[in-house]
Amino acid sequence: MPWRLFWAYFVGCALLAASVSIATKIQVRWSGLLFGIMMFAFVAMLIIPGVLARPRDRFAWTLVLRESSFAGGAWILAGNAMRGQTKSKLITVGRVLIAIAAIFYGVEHFLHPRTSPESRSKN
Repeated sequence: MPWRLFWAYFVGCALLAASVSIATKIQVRWSGLLFGIMMFAFVAMLIIPGVLARPRDRFAWTLVLRESSFAGGAWILAGNAMRGQTKSKLITVGRVLIAIAAIFYGVEHFLHPRTSPESRSKN
């Protein structure tokens, strides 16, 4: 990736700007929309190549779904600040992403109970 230091600072500034925007409720539709796009871009550019290299690695899939649910949450937030058809589409996409992640985590919890946080605290 060219200009690594630039991108590190750019992402840091973008995260700070989005957090201030969300906390102060100023331009939440833009900060939520752009934060969601950024998280989804991270999934597409950084995480998916690793998943394709190791498709049986459940931790890689966990990262895909976690970051996708972050994008979904941001899009729900942005949708709630909007009006019109875009609002309902963003909210629907966000709800579906979060639901898929919740289903995946629920199934993983049953398939691998020894690695769940509850079983670790009992040891």
